[in-house]
Amino acid sequence: MPRLPHSLLRAHKQSTLLPLVLQGTRDLPSAINELRWLTEHVQSLPSPPPCPRAFRKRLLHLCKRRSRAEPLQYILGSQPFGELDIKCRPGVLIPRPETEAYTTHLAELLIDGSLDEQLFSLFKRTSLGRGRRKALILRNELRILDVCSGSGCISLLLHTLLSKSNKFPNIKTLGLDISPKAVALADENLQKVREEGVLGIDATAPIQFREHDIFTSLLRPPRDYNIIISNPPYISRSSFFSTTSHSVQKYEPRLALVPEASSYAGSERWIQRYMDCKAMRKGDAELAQDADIFYRQLLRIYDRSSSSILLMEVGDQEQAIRVIRLAVLKKHIGKTNRVEIWRDYPAQEAQPGEEQEVEVEGRVIPVNGAGKMRSVVLFRVKKEKMGVGKKQS
Repeated sequence: MPRLPHSLLRAHKQSTLLPLVLQGTRDLPSAINELRWLTEHVQSLPSPPPCPRAFRKRLLHLCKRRSRAEPLQYILGSQPFGELDIKCRPGVLIPRPETEAYTTHLAELLIDGSLDEQLFSLFKRTSLGRGRRKALILRNELRILDVCSGSGCISLLLHTLLSKSNKFPNIKTLGLDISPKAVALADENLQKVREEGVLGIDATAPIQFREHDIFTSLLRPPRDYNIIISNPPYISRSSFFSTTSHSVQKYEPRLALVPEASSYAGSERWIQRYMDCKAMRKGDAELAQDADIFYRQLLRIYDRSSSSILLMEVGDQEQAIRVIRLAVLKKHIGKTNRVEIWRDYPAQEAQPGEEQEVEVEGRVIPVNGAGKMRSVVLFRVKKEKMGVGKKQS
């Protein structure tokens, strides 16, 4: 007769429902917390069960869903993201704490003035008339483009944090996603934060989410955006099955995780060009990986724009280095941009043993924060300042 694990026996002693939740979490302390959250969720429903028996039946149903490794966020219907509570739904990627961390860090840098030089030099480079450029600077107008916006969590948190600071009284945010489900949920989240009275996001706040395939056409005009930020699909087909959890594989949308040509109406020809392009010269064969196709297009959008900042989430250190190599080898980007890598928690001090810089194509790239390498950030600067970050001979 098989022996039951001690954790399962302890769980059953505490609650007959706890073993079900434990099957989904594989961790007793987490299971205890999740059962409490599930119980509170049922208690807070607009139409709570009328009697204890009905209450337990409803709670049992949720626990069974969790036992099958369905993400808790889909069961509860939301996920905290900074000071926001973002609606979650099957078919749309669940917001991650690492994404929250770099979004918050970017907002902090913008608010404390660390990036003023990059931001306001934008208007000197655009084709806008002198009067228009001056008006934008005087009004501190900030334009944000969120590519692959998903649930809208990045757009909404960044807009909220910047609005609260009062430094940027005129913020315009546009989120783009190929998924109709994602755009619909982002619109719901926008309406939700408006109804909750979140500062800076009222009925007049210029935030918009739009269905768009960035492979069929570049956004026009892209020149006005100060900041481009993106959490694109970046997991290769092989890595999806070897590195992601059963819960992710079974429940979260592959469209938001794996960049596959068949998922994008205009991308198959473009991606084939990418894989076969004449740039397959020294070192570039290594770059032609299916996991990286979005970064080429994001860099193309950035190159054709006058944006000051491009922030791209990546999967790990190897991908971060590949993306940086793509950027620095691109003539007009490599010569005019400072590059940084941000870890999971970029505002924290590096932990012992964590590298604080890496070398890519002869340039020393600073690595900020603690945790895994999570995002690559480009800052457009004047050419005469490009000596910073180069390898000393």
